[in-house]
Amino acid sequence: MSVNAEKPRDAAFAQVVRDAIELFRKKEREYLLTYTDADCDESDPPWVNAAHLCYYGELLFVLKGVKPCVLFCHYYDPVHVRTMVERCLQPVLAQFDLLSYGFHLEQIRHPMPTTSTVHDGFQNGWILADKHSARWDLVQKVFLKPFPLPKVPEALVGEALGYPTLDGPHKIRYIDETEMDYMQQNHSEECCCVNALEFFCANDPRHFLKLLRHYGVYQDAMQAAGRRLAIDTSKHQPLEEWIAAMNAMRAS
Repeated sequence: MSVNAEKPRDAAFAQVVRDAIELFRKKEREYLLTYTDADCDESDPPWVNAAHLCYYGELLFVLKGVKPCVLFCHYYDPVHVRTMVERCLQPVLAQFDLLSYGFHLEQIRHPMPTTSTVHDGFQNGWILADKHSARWDLVQKVFLKPFPLPKVPEALVGEALGYPTLDGPHKIRYIDETEMDYMQQNHSEECCCVNALEFFCANDPRHFLKLLRHYGVYQDAMQAAGRRLAIDTSKHQPLEEWIAAMNAMRAS
């Protein structure tokens, strides 16, 4: 193998991913348990940021080849993002030589406003991307190169991030139940959830089956890393009603 040859993503790589995720989650958890952002309330339990601002789930999905990229960003605290990348991500990438398997890490250094009215854009964020992904070209177009229009459409952002449907009023969350167990065993307060992935989606019944298939793929990826993934549809009532109707039909 030449010095610059890409390493294969074989059976040995599966164990590399598992070990890398465990180390990243440990580093990330330790950092976030001491991090306080402007949204925190003094009454919040100490695990809140470690449960809600974590990236290890998305990193796992990228390393398993089911997600095109993970976007490390914070709308008003770029120092936090840089600290996360330098203290938690880069040491893990280096220890396991992950970039040599066809992954790419790069900071977004150009202005990147989007059509969103919620935030000012993703400049100063970081992208960890899978160069084997069919959306690698789109990831570069959306995040890593100045966009040809004044603002990047949020629909393109979602597509580049691997979300299954376009942006919309409803929210889906994938919850890591294994990490929830850890939080509850190590903190006195009950942990509400640990976000592995969160995205918005439209109210279109044509996409409901696609959403569940997407969840199935991500659930398998999480299970391969020794973790249990659940789906939270509580913020998507039409999908919940559709699932209930399908279950009733099967039961009849």
